Amino acid sequence: MEKVICREKELETIKDRLNNNTTEFIVVYGRRRVGKTWLVRNSIPMLLDKKAYVYLEITGTINDDFRSAPTKESFYNSLNLSWNISFGETLFDPYSDQKNINIENIFFLKLSEKLHSLRKKKVKLIIFFDELPWIAKTSRTFYDGILFFRNNAIRDNPNIKIFVSGSSTSWMLDNIINAKGSAALRATELIKLSPFMLADTKRYLAEKCKMTCDNEIVFDIYLCIGGIPYYLDFISPKKSWVENIYELTSTETGLLNRDTEHDKIFSILFENPQFHKKIVDYIATSRYGKNSWEVSKKIISQDKPNGKLSKALRELVNCDILEKRGQLFNKSKFSKYFIKDSFLNFYYKWLKDKKQINLSALSDTINSPAYSSWRGIMYEFILYSHHIKIMKKLGYDRLSYETYLYHSEKGNNRRQIDLIFLLPRLKMLIICEAKYRDNYELSKLDVEKATEKKLDVKSYIKRHKKSFEIKICYITKNSLQKNAAYQNILPLEVMLDDLF
Repeated sequence: MEKVICREKELETIKDRLNNNTTEFIVVYGRRRVGKTWLVRNSIPMLLDKKAYVYLEITGTINDDFRSAPTKESFYNSLNLSWNISFGETLFDPYSDQKNINIENIFFLKLSEKLHSLRKKKVKLIIFFDELPWIAKTSRTFYDGILFFRNNAIRDNPNIKIFVSGSSTSWMLDNIINAKGSAALRATELIKLSPFMLADTKRYLAEKCKMTCDNEIVFDIYLCIGGIPYYLDFISPKKSWVENIYELTSTETGLLNRDTEHDKIFSILFENPQFHKKIVDYIATSRYGKNSWEVSKKIISQDKPNGKLSKALRELVNCDILEKRGQLFNKSKFSKYFIKDSFLNFYYKWLKDKKQINLSALSDTINSPAYSSWRGIMYEFILYSHHIKIMKKLGYDRLSYETYLYHSEKGNNRRQIDLIFLLPRLKMLIICEAKYRDNYELSKLDVEKATEKKLDVKSYIKRHKKSFEIKICYITKNSLQKNAAYQNILPLEVMLDDLF
């Protein structure tokens, strides 16, 4: 058993569900490598006395092509092994002709018997169907058995707690999360696992990887691989962060080597991976994001998105690949999509279609002006997902607020503000400006740009017949220099350290 790190909220939810007096069907879902299996396997022995439960884990597997499921025979043998580990006996004779016996019926019949026996002893039965989409692909009969077992046989049995997980977001959404009617696996709890934010990434590196480093280095690692626990597991404290990223992304055996992990992400998450990949490939071409109409014209050659495209965009947002940001006062109509996944942002900019590079070349790239500029853009990108930390620093975290972007195109003047906070009760808007440079000093030009943005937004909100006080907030690497330009606008301030 490993200690569960940085998932305290999820642990508390699981604890409540394990200890209550009802049947539970708990769904854990999220992006590939985010730690779904790890959470379930390690949380249960942390939360329950080992004498209080019996644990049965059944895992769906995938072939090397990351599209097809293994044979039923392979699944049945795995099922037999899992049963033996949990109950100390075989489910069926492994040397028997599997074609002549109904293994699915045997499993659920024996499971009902075990459940009845354990209930008398006041012992919980905890079943974990790991990668349920692949179980369903391997044996639809077995999946139908789970459906009947959950919705009928155990409906009122408080001694059974069922966990299911799946990386195939499209399947999980269609068959469990959004499914309705008698053919739906009705969940009692949905646990979405998202990548870690900066603070938890730092903590995970320190506690799990034994790598203690300052916030700037954590930020640099985060820009390359994000807060994905499995990726972070490969960070070595014996190497510099640049060496670690090189080993992961640019060597032949690296976990995130070039197209390998990129392709796996889409193949495993989605039933139609090429369609989703085309969408993300297109959105990656613009630092300003793309709205649904632009995506529609490019991907399906239509002026408006159809049902298939709208569904794919929802799925990409749901598994943290994309982020949807609403336009100020027009949250739905003029929303834009951005790539949220840090590894994919790094991949599209620095790995895709690039020649194999050595450590020296990667080091030169990271120290180049182009990388410095990209780092500044990515700093702006991650602010949207760290909005709670920003508002806490500004002292507004206990007030209700909304997050928006603002984009204006007048003639050749294209202006976009990636993050605006709206505080309705205070009648206030906060325009955020990100500057990831050492000891940034505001200039006369900065003052002019800030003034232009305020006037532009003021004109925009006036057209919407609204009135708000507008403030400027600089989110910088470290403290702003208090020069004459600073005194001119007296901005709010947030620093990198405040995001941790």
